[in-house]
Amino acid sequence: MEVSRLPAVAQSPLIERHLFRAGMLIALGLLVQLVTFVWVHPVAFIVFLIIGCPLVVLGVVLYLYSVASHPHEVPPAGTQGA
Repeated sequence: MEVSRLPAVAQSPLIERHLFRAGMLIALGLLVQLVTFVWVHPVAFIVFLIIGCPLVVLGVVLYLYSVASHPHEVPPAGTQGA
């Protein structure tokens, strides 16, 4: 039995990898936004808008795309409950 050395994320199905990446983008964007709230400087607002907001939006778009493009598995006819 061969043990793969790839991280668990690389071995998971495609939708799980997309959801993981979307979550990481959202978390990174929120972290940048949190830092800019603490940082009292005029540049903080620019960093908030130029880096933080696009990361969150990109994460949300990737999440929605991965959920919408995932093929829905339909059970065969006649296997549903009565």
